[in-house]
Amino acid sequence: YCGWAGVRLPTWAEWQCAVTGGVGHRYPWGDEYDPRICNSQESGRGSLARVDDYGPGDTPSGLRQMCGNVFEWTIGPNGEGELVGGSYRAPCQLWGLGYVFYRSAPGFLAPDVGFRVVR
Repeated sequence: YCGWAGVRLPTWAEWQCAVTGGVGHRYPWGDEYDPRICNSQESGRGSLARVDDYGPGDTPSGLRQMCGNVFEWTIGPNGEGELVGGSYRAPCQLWGLGYVFYRSAPGFLAPDVGFRVVR
């Protein structure tokens, strides 16, 4: 998709900067976890959420669903794919945003894996 659309996956560092605004908080909204504002295992929803659900969990710059809902592909320091951000099936409170959940070549599929792109 990225090649076709003329975009790319973000690096892990770019993704971290976008989600925390460069401040380094544990979650997009700060350092205290709140299961009511993200779609994680702790929220109890158990399925995907629409992008406009959980608005109070937005980053300061307005990015949505950066914690929970679906893991997101990024490119790690060695050029390998890494999944970050948590999902509706993961305990996001435990790991926060800095944890890299999976390292693999792109192509790994799961119902709780997605991506964002950089132009």
